[in-house]
Amino acid sequence: MRHAAMRTTVSVLLATVLAALAARVEAEVIELQNDGVEQEGTVGFQKGFAEGEMGAATLGPVDEGYRINKVHFVFGPKQEGSETYNVTVHVYEDTGETDPGEELYVNAFQVEPSSEAMQELDMSGDDILMEAKSSFRVAIELMHTGLPSIARDNDGSCNGGRNWIYGEPAPQPKGWYDFCTDLGGDGDWVIRAEVETGAAGGAGGAGGGAGASGTGAAAGSGAAPTCQPSESLTCIGADGCTGTQICSAAGSWGACQCAAAGEPDEDGGCGYSLPGRSAPGRAALVLGAIAALALAGARRLRRRG
Repeated sequence: MRHAAMRTTVSVLLATVLAALAARVEAEVIELQNDGVEQEGTVGFQKGFAEGEMGAATLGPVDEGYRINKVHFVFGPKQEGSETYNVTVHVYEDTGETDPGEELYVNAFQVEPSSEAMQELDMSGDDILMEAKSSFRVAIELMHTGLPSIARDNDGSCNGGRNWIYGEPAPQPKGWYDFCTDLGGDGDWVIRAEVETGAAGGAGGAGGGAGASGTGAAAGSGAAPTCQPSESLTCIGADGCTGTQICSAAGSWGACQCAAAGEPDEDGGCGYSLPGRSAPGRAALVLGAIAALALAGARRLRRRG
């Protein structure tokens, strides 16, 4: 009887392992984007933003439940010296209307402007889970006026209902506007997101992150708030750098975010190229077309719209 029990235990364990491996193989990593920028091309940096205003992109839908892992965007042009800038990244449910739905994630980052690199913000530890067939809106809030700023592509097309500005475009009141149809924008924001479907990705529900480290309490978890949402403070990072922490919508502090190191650019113009790839990391400069992904058993896709 002991041998039979052992065989049963081994069979159950083997079945569990095989099921886990099968689920892993079925996972897909998808790069969602509206812009048409390829490995080499040109972009236009939008210099009309004031402090507290945002540019945003609607991304999705995705057929299966999924998790939002990373946000990529171009922020430049490169400025003189090595100054870094604070930006706040928001992720909202997208309702198909001008105003977004519930805010799912908010966190502050320090970024170094570049004319030749794409910023990479890692939020994979925050379990921002989305339902199948759903879309979301990623907004980049500037903490200063003018350049450096986010960028739009230069392919001559602008997709209405997918590119947004939150601001006060005179003489209009402050609020959300369609960058293409309301304001006559001539390009799509270069704001992208990497999402993961399958067992390792979305689980069919929407959740909220508490910062890039994933150490805070998830929205709706019942944990007592430890700070006021959107409250920020100066902090010291693991390597001794000076950074910023921001309180999430869940009422918990995110990780200390310091500027990532990046190679200085030779010019500050609007030319944009993606020659290689840097080491991964939060608020990192991704020098490449984001083509290489070290994720076993996952397939990378690129999807526009």
